[in-house]
Amino acid sequence: MSGHSDLVHDCLDFLNHLPLTYAWPTHGPKHKPIEPGVTDISCCHRGKHYAIEIKSGRDKMDGMQDEFGRRVVQALGVHVVVDNLDQLMHCIPENKK
Repeated sequence: MSGHSDLVHDCLDFLNHLPLTYAWPTHGPKHKPIEPGVTDISCCHRGKHYAIEIKSGRDKMDGMQDEFGRRVVQALGVHVVVDNLDQLMHCIPENKK
């Protein structure tokens, strides 16, 4: 697995161990997403939708990803961009200190 794939896996593992949470990857190994710009992980946590984009190395958001994030927020969802598991942990309400 690449650094990106490892991080997606670690984030999914963390999220799916939280109570009242279901998270799933949006990309398969050989499949492009149906919606351009879709985030790497979708998650329902305590009734709130989280769209989680994983960035690693020098990877940056592109225009389609920015637009997807804006649409999630307009629909009252949470759009999160992280480059490590600790960042994600701080985005989930019961993990904030």
